[in-house]
Amino acid sequence: MEQDEKLLPFSVNSVSPPPRESAQAEIRTRTVVFNAATRPAPRLGLNLRYRHYSTDNRMPEEDFFYLVNDSTTVTSATEPTSEPFDHSSNTLSLDGSYFLSGATTFRAGYEKEVVKRSHRDAEKTKENTLKAGVQSGYFGNLSLGLNVAYSERRAEEGDTVLQIDLADRDRTKVSASAAYLPSAALAFSASLSYFQDDFDNSALGLQVRKGNTYTVDANWTFSREAAFYAFYTRERIDTGQVGRTNASVDWAVNHDEDIDTAGLGVNFGFLENRLVFKTDYSYSQSTARLTFLPGRQPMPDLVTRLHSAALTGTYNVDRNLSLSAGYRYENYRSDDWQTDNVEPGSTALNTVITLSGPVQDYEAHQALLFLTYRFGS
Repeated sequence: MEQDEKLLPFSVNSVSPPPRESAQAEIRTRTVVFNAATRPAPRLGLNLRYRHYSTDNRMPEEDFFYLVNDSTTVTSATEPTSEPFDHSSNTLSLDGSYFLSGATTFRAGYEKEVVKRSHRDAEKTKENTLKAGVQSGYFGNLSLGLNVAYSERRAEEGDTVLQIDLADRDRTKVSASAAYLPSAALAFSASLSYFQDDFDNSALGLQVRKGNTYTVDANWTFSREAAFYAFYTRERIDTGQVGRTNASVDWAVNHDEDIDTAGLGVNFGFLENRLVFKTDYSYSQSTARLTFLPGRQPMPDLVTRLHSAALTGTYNVDRNLSLSAGYRYENYRSDDWQTDNVEPGSTALNTVITLSGPVQDYEAHQALLFLTYRFGS
């Protein structure tokens, strides 16, 4: 990959030109993948995988003596230097599956990832992951699944103040699913997942992030030419963060967010499915809460709402050609106390340059007309 755009001057003042005329950016990437699969026993399957990925960033390193407020030149003691970041990762994984009796399969695996980075506070991180799961169709029309995984990531330097992609992290993930088919025309399913990231070794920044998701859905094919579906999903994400304003003032905040999404749709076919109509509707609402500790008043809730509806009709002229027309509508509303009453460039906050204004509520209408041709018999 190459990029050689001309660099703009720091100012209209010609005494401050950039150190070179163009970006002179060039990155070369390398990817190597090795995969081996074997079945040493009739019920046992093993898979070994290795992946290497690396970048070779050839952009030159130079000092940039830029201007502050179009008047003051940065001194040699504080000038920034362009840093061509490089990244390499080596991932080795071993997965196994064993078929038990009663349409049940057990899986387990191990993965090790080593990542090296240049010009970062930690040049190397290592992450080890253990995972296991079981999938069973023992109960006939009822299928069940359960998966768990645990991983630990550690940075070699051991600094307690690192960016989130470098900081020591313990991660736990659990997911479960169930699908029930009482008849050929009716299907129900449900799933849940949970994760938690702990940054216990971090003195500042993100301390914990956890969340869970629940989903239920139903499908009913009440004739060869008609079907109905509906779903509901609830997601919750909780984070805890600590920070420091100066040497003597510390603060902490909890950020909790709930996201609810529901939808339904109907498909109808006519003329032996030569003419098909599809319609769907969904509604999503997100509510976020910020609570500062200790003893400070919580911020107002951040609320967003989205309605979406669509109708599409398709006429199959023949086996290869179809004509379609559609209409989609969206209605978005946001209540954000951070930006609702602040305009770009506002002087309401003397020490803050507001680069963006309020999030705009909107209604959108979209009409579609398209033709599809499928090559081949």
